[in-house]
Amino acid sequence: MRALLKVRYRFDDPRVARLLDRQARAGLNRYGATVRMYARRSIRPRNRASEPGQPPSSRTGKLRNLLFYAYDPSTRSVVVGPSIYGSPRGNTVPEILEYGGMSTIGVWRTRGGRVERERKAVKVLPRPFMQPVHDKLRPKLPAYVAGTIR
Repeated sequence: MRALLKVRYRFDDPRVARLLDRQARAGLNRYGATVRMYARRSIRPRNRASEPGQPPSSRTGKLRNLLFYAYDPSTRSVVVGPSIYGSPRGNTVPEILEYGGMSTIGVWRTRGGRVERERKAVKVLPRPFMQPVHDKLRPKLPAYVAGTIR
């Protein structure tokens, strides 16, 4: 006669649900850290502008240092991207770099022996740095989560 296996936990048990949530959160956190790392590496530190369609250049490194990730428990997902900084009147700098758009820059002009600063509207072509990384790593997402659940 075969002995029946004794099952201690069911999948609807709150303890099992908490364990699975904790392990899935660990996998999503690892995925978020990987996306952030690849996005940071794609932003090159140099003194000239990047070509449209390529990740942006960063003279000061501010954009690279403003990339973060966080687990959102309400949706059980991870959010990866730059913190918002820029003009309160319009699009933010990372948003303009990712998708393109209009921005204003300061231009120095000499008039009558005086140096004046003027504001000039410019169109910025997209220089995506988050979406290409996500597209590259998205097929690996199930492995990040599945590798944590035992």
